Amino acid sequence: MQPESREPESGEVDETAAPVDLNALTIFDEFEVIGLNESEDVASADSVETVSGAAATEDQAWSEWFSDDQAGNSSNLPRRRHHVTTVLVSHEGATWLPAVLTTLSNQTRHADAVVGVDTGSGDDSPNLLRRSLGSDRVIVVDREAGFGSAVQSGLAHVGDIQVAASSEQGELVTWVWLLHDDSAPNASCLEALLSAADDQPSVAILGPKILGWHDQRLLLEAGFSVTGAGRRFTGLERREHDQGQHDGDRDVLAVSSAGMLIRRDLWDRMNGFDPQLPLFRDDLDLCWRAHRAGERVVVATNAVLHHREASAHARRVTDLAPHPHRA
Repeated sequence: MQPESREPESGEVDETAAPVDLNALTIFDEFEVIGLNESEDVASADSVETVSGAAATEDQAWSEWFSDDQAGNSSNLPRRRHHVTTVLVSHEGATWLPAVLTTLSNQTRHADAVVGVDTGSGDDSPNLLRRSLGSDRVIVVDREAGFGSAVQSGLAHVGDIQVAASSEQGELVTWVWLLHDDSAPNASCLEALLSAADDQPSVAILGPKILGWHDQRLLLEAGFSVTGAGRRFTGLERREHDQGQHDGDRDVLAVSSAGMLIRRDLWDRMNGFDPQLPLFRDDLDLCWRAHRAGERVVVATNAVLHHREASAHARRVTDLAPHPHRA
């Protein structure tokens, strides 16, 4: 006699169900890379290079996937002038770079300078960066270079910041915005980070709320701390979904290097990330040192970024850090 079948109860795992292939869920099979070269008209059709023939319906799905319906904070504090240099570091990231480059080009507040740094990728990452940013804004460094070393090389390539004369009033603040090749910011991410910085002028490091890549409501981080055993602690439940329950700008111990906005003078004073921490834990160390220097670190939850966490989940080859889940 066959046992009677039943539906699994709420919260119960159906062990007979076929496992879900996350790779099959990707929406990045076809995409567009929009050029960020300021010498080109990014609003014209000529500036859009179709990489693998994305259809109009897929373009619509793409824009909906990264829709940004969160309004920025309002404040009576004076708005400052900002100069932002974006450094995008890639390593075997051709799978995710098109999404990142597209969302970067769609920012409501564009960075004042953008540089791409590839760490010796064997895939098409360098070419994707050059097509979007322009060859003069892309450099290739040694494959063994850590994330912090790559950022320093990118900033050196940009050179001394030269801010064009402006009739705008207010203090000028210079920033560095860090992006991984698998971290796609929502359209208003940079604008929301700068707005939060203006709301709290004493803040030196800001980070966005980080959500999942395929499951776009999955909460990954809204700032983090560290346990006594040295593990990264987010304070989130396993597979917790974002319903605004963690919203609200607040001081935290640290924010992820994916989407981190750091004041340039602090970056220079701290000499960036510790070169002894080439990958993982470098963000915690930098934020910890910033706290010791009397600076503030804040998560700005109106700023949203989607992260694939490719290195942490071994979706790319790297031997720089063997223990990604420790802080």
